[in-house]
Amino acid sequence: MKILIISTNSDEAGAPRHAETIISQLSDVHDFSFASGEQGPVFHRLESKGIPVYFLAELRSQFSLFVDFVCLVKLLKIIKHSRPDVLHLHSAKAGMLGRICGLVLGIPVVYTVHGWGWRGMSFLPSFILKSIEYIFKYVPNVAYVFVSESLVADAENILKFQKSQFKVIQNGISDMPATLEYRQHDVLKLIMPARVCSAKDHETLLKAYTKLPNSFVLTLCGEGTDEPSFRTFVHSIVGDRISNIDFLGMRSDVDALLESSDIFVLSSFFEALPISIIEAMCVGLPVVASNVGGVAELVIDQESGFVFETGNYAQLALILTSLSDVELRRKVGESARLRFLNHFTVDRMIASLNDVYLSAQQFRS
Repeated sequence: MKILIISTNSDEAGAPRHAETIISQLSDVHDFSFASGEQGPVFHRLESKGIPVYFLAELRSQFSLFVDFVCLVKLLKIIKHSRPDVLHLHSAKAGMLGRICGLVLGIPVVYTVHGWGWRGMSFLPSFILKSIEYIFKYVPNVAYVFVSESLVADAENILKFQKSQFKVIQNGISDMPATLEYRQHDVLKLIMPARVCSAKDHETLLKAYTKLPNSFVLTLCGEGTDEPSFRTFVHSIVGDRISNIDFLGMRSDVDALLESSDIFVLSSFFEALPISIIEAMCVGLPVVASNVGGVAELVIDQESGFVFETGNYAQLALILTSLSDVELRRKVGESARLRFLNHFTVDRMIASLNDVYLSAQQFRS
């Protein structure tokens, strides 16, 4: 089958990297092309591998009737040119425009929901977006994939989805050799790989960091973490301890950064099923994460990691301090890796998704 994947972003965030994984795993089975609203690392890596790529500058998360209409026209031209059998959509804006294209051109659509777009919005924008999604639910020949069980409640209660309209396929990644060594260090390395955005709660981590012994150092990576304004924000919370924090910005070597760390932290306001947590579990890092969204589907509290309540920096500080114990880190890290191997490898995800592709193609016949 010819499959066009459309993703609003192509940076190192979860959705575009998820799309990249699908292409890398199924490129011997299907003929993929990729369209995105930015020329980020994923875009360039796919291009370098010979995957046909299309750049749509108008494909952005922000809403604008004129810009979105221009994007829709350009996207229709790309689809007519590439003649895919299936459109696979990632992120809210790509999901909306792509479903319109599928309806207009009679092409089956797979829409992977990585998180509802209204999360974190005020009442009016949230209401508008929920209303749009409720209407779009009636677009025919669309197969919905949710990356987390946590997305099901809103789908059923707010959007009135029927169980037959969607399938939950949890994220998975390729296994990496577990080379992590658990040792007693004079310095303990924390890492939080997360972009600076409304979904992430860097403030709670930073407040917790001020309560930790001086033996803890912190690495912050992800888009925006190397910006002067973010550094100023961090300094306002941690003061002189900023000297023990690395600000790395967006990185494509997160796996190596994880392997050189001791503890993974993800402090968030909302999540679906974070790939960054799965990556940490894969290398055997103990995970400490906010108890939001699908995090509890990944982390079994006090077994394969720890969860804390959003905003509770005192609770987070206590958990991180307890992980000074190397044997606890070993126990939790090894349990996390075992959970990854049993539940979140890429093979399981890809097999289920390929079944969705095959089912979606039948919409056309």
